[in-house]
Amino acid sequence: MTYPHPAIAGLTGIGMASQSYLLGITKENEDYWKLFATGKYTAEDYKNEGENFKYLSSFYQALLSDVPGLLDETDGNIRVPKWAVKAVAEAFQRYAHRTDIEHDLEATLEESFGIQSESKKETIKKLQQRNKKRFLDRVNMVRMVFGLNVNDAVAVTWKIVQWQKNNKPGFYYNFRASQKSMLDAYHRAYPLPTFMEWVQEWSQLLGYAKTDFESFKAKYLKWIEERVPEAATFIKRKIRLRNPKTDTETTCGG
Repeated sequence: MTYPHPAIAGLTGIGMASQSYLLGITKENEDYWKLFATGKYTAEDYKNEGENFKYLSSFYQALLSDVPGLLDETDGNIRVPKWAVKAVAEAFQRYAHRTDIEHDLEATLEESFGIQSESKKETIKKLQQRNKKRFLDRVNMVRMVFGLNVNDAVAVTWKIVQWQKNNKPGFYYNFRASQKSMLDAYHRAYPLPTFMEWVQEWSQLLGYAKTDFESFKAKYLKWIEERVPEAATFIKRKIRLRNPKTDTETTCGG
């Protein structure tokens, strides 16, 4: 039986929740407990997060997307961290107080949940910054996983982003930068020491042994190949040129 993660507040022993009259029969699975692996989704992080609503929203969306079938319509209950329940309850309480007690006609759920209001100009600027970060992070990932140089990693990322723009509208907001401008932006943002710091952080986060990394590498290449075949072909060719004796079909899951 899986032990509850400490992040699930209020559970102090195995089986206590499943025997509880209030909770009834619980139906969590391994995917559910993985949400709390390595201290993810904790009360401390929620309090320290600059944008609490996004953190809260991310948690509840994870229940839908990362744990298939958890929130279906069958009987049963699930355990939810106390901080997540408390955050939602307090937001509705604030909204009810302002509307029912104070009769504040300007009250909004956005304010009750602590969603910061911003001008359209500020929102556009933030979305453009997000575009840039997503692009640069992708370049870093391609460099780290496949060992490509900066120019080649940017070229691969550019192909992937074009596919995302065409197939995932909204993922990149009004992305109009050129490949050359993004290459220049990458050089400014990630000189070699900064890139190595990024690699170190991701290596610790992933925690992969060499065999796990090779598996991740193969899966990542397959993900690219299914969406942007020419990008995958480009990667394989670059790896063959760098390691002529390497069987890329085996190493990279080609």
